[in-house]
Amino acid sequence: MTARDVVRALLRLGARRGSSGRFPQAFRECVRPVCDHGGNASRRYQKGHVALHRATDGALLRERMAARMRRRFSVTFEPDEGGWHVSIPSVRGCGTWGRSLDAARRYIREALATCVDVLGPDAERIAREADLVERFKLSPAVRETLASYRRSQKTAVRVESALQAAARRAAATLTQGASPISLRDAGALLGLSHERVHQLVERKPASGRAVTVRRPPVPARATRNPRAGRPLSG
Repeated sequence: MTARDVVRALLRLGARRGSSGRFPQAFRECVRPVCDHGGNASRRYQKGHVALHRATDGALLRERMAARMRRRFSVTFEPDEGGWHVSIPSVRGCGTWGRSLDAARRYIREALATCVDVLGPDAERIAREADLVERFKLSPAVRETLASYRRSQKTAVRVESALQAAARRAAATLTQGASPISLRDAGALLGLSHERVHQLVERKPASGRAVTVRRPPVPARATRNPRAGRPLSG
């Protein structure tokens, strides 16, 4: 079937062109992968035809269709005798057991691939590409404990970020302020190693340029000239 044949058939069915004399973009995206240059064998097999076809809207349409065809399943995990009993309620008879979460996730996908009576002959492909949404059946006490831990974890992350920001400000003030001190002394005051202080003051800001550390000047050591008997600045 050529593109001309498709257009003629649609015109007979009452399809209408737009004001510009062309069909809508959505219609052209659907027709282009179907016609595939029709009977024009010279164009179909010419060099670079694959690249030409991939550059058309037909390839993008197929990708969108494949994404839409990807199935999504809700997977239920439940602790069971030192392991996990996992099942997909929407697929009849799809269930398995795993010693660990990783094993249970792998086994449930394998079990889904065997459900040919429900998913049809493409069960293996559907299982391989499916999006599995995990749900855990836990006791109320366990759920509350996990929720409390996650809240504490978020609080710890915020506190850690604030601590790092304060440490950077303190290190910059001590080593680059009006009366700068050495990295070792700054580390001693902050309770950090001088390497860590160096990392804090040498960090890259949002501009992407490294911050230059202004180290305090080293006082000149006086040495004595044995001939003249008076000190010389080194």
